[in-house]
Amino acid sequence: MGKRIKLSGIMREIPINQEQEVLKDNITIKGHQGTWYVIDKAESKQHGTIYLLEHEQFGDETACLIVDSNKKILVDDVYNGLDDYFDFYK
Repeated sequence: MGKRIKLSGIMREIPINQEQEVLKDNITIKGHQGTWYVIDKAESKQHGTIYLLEHEQFGDETACLIVDSNKKILVDDVYNGLDDYFDFYK
C-alpha cells in the first residue's frame, strides 16, 4: 500500500520505498545464523544505500555486517561501524 497525495486535483498513489521497510529488523543473512537489525546506513557511489547490521541476539558482543539493499554482504567482521566499509572500498 502506498501513500496517497493530491497533485493538481488528482489523487495518486506513491509506492512506499520497500527497501527501507525490508531492512529494519528481523533480517536474515545467507550464511549467518540468527537475525539482524539496522543500526546505521549511508550512501555509497559504488553500492547505493549500505546498511550496518547488528545481531539481534548477541548485539555488540559479536562483529557487525555491512550489506547493500539486496542483503549482499559487502564487509563482514565489522567493529568500526561504516568506517570499515569506506576503508575497504577506498
